[in-house]
Parts: sequence; structure tokens; C-alpha cells
Amino acid sequence: MPNEPEAVRALLAAGVGVDSRGEHGGTALHWACWKGYPVELLLANGASLMVQDTTFQGTPAGWLDHGRENGVDCGSDHAQVEQVLRAAGAKLD
Repeated sequence: MPNEPEAVRALLAAGVGVDSRGEHGGTALHWACWKGYPVELLLANGASLMVQDTTFQGTPAGWLDHGRENGVDCGSDHAQVEQVLRAAGAKLD
């Protein structure tokens, strides 16, 4: 869903927390990073760069690295996501 900004806005407006967890205990930011989807809206609404998922103990930046190497290309732009995460203060290898 992170690649559907209107849906993200509607969920946030309805009070769903930006760091709510889903599959593997990952947040929307984790999943957006994995897929290489835009992350600006999530970050603008306070998504945590440091929260770890509950299955792999990875941060969103870790999911970005893993997704870049192992994900399915579905119109993704992992390089752009990396730039945005770095600008927001994320530590990437």
C-alpha cells in the first residue's frame, strides 16, 4: 500500500499510526523500502527510521538493502529511496 499515496493519506487521517506493524512486524516504511516505493509521505508523517521489524530485527534501511538485492522489480526505485533515507538521517552501508 505505500505506493498508493491516497490510501496512505486516508489511513493516516483515520488515525492508523504511521509505525503500525503488519506482516513480519514491518511498518509501511519497511515495506516501501523493500519494494523501492516512494517514502516521502511516510517520513513526513513521522515514520521511524530506527524501528526494527519483529521477525528479522531489521530497520527500514536494512529492508531497502535486502529488497534492492532480492526483491521483485515492480516499478521500484531503490536508488531514489536510498537518497531520501540518507537525507532523513538513516545510516546505510
